[in-house]
Amino acid sequence: MKKILFAILLFFSITSFKEAGAQKLKFYYYPSSNVYYNPVDNQYVYMNNGNWVNSTALPANINVKNSRRVIVYNPNPKVWENNSVHVKKYKDNSPNGKAVGYKGTNPNKATTPNKGTNSNKAHGKTKANGHQ
Repeated sequence: MKKILFAILLFFSITSFKEAGAQKLKFYYYPSSNVYYNPVDNQYVYMNNGNWVNSTALPANINVKNSRRVIVYNPNPKVWENNSVHVKKYKDNSPNGKAVGYKGTNPNKATTPNKGTNSNKAHGKTKANGHQ
């Protein structure tokens, strides 16, 4: 019985150790500025003269206030190692971080040339009896 309990305890110890090692760190990524923020350490990570810098404050020329942010996870504090993936995945194409068509127009919306016509008539059907 002791061997079984020991085996179960060993199994749970190994499983919890693997789960602890597999945990990832959470960062906020601001695509428009290419800046990361670690909420646990209160540290920003940004590019400065070709080097990634950690700091508790951003320089005056970088502003992330009211910018779109996404959550990214990384297994270690060197989140910038995946920057090329993040830049590509979270590319900020939208105006001011808003969705396309936010001013009430949608450039992707299809236009119909027969606006206001009965679509059944266009296919040779009449509305009264549904036959051709």
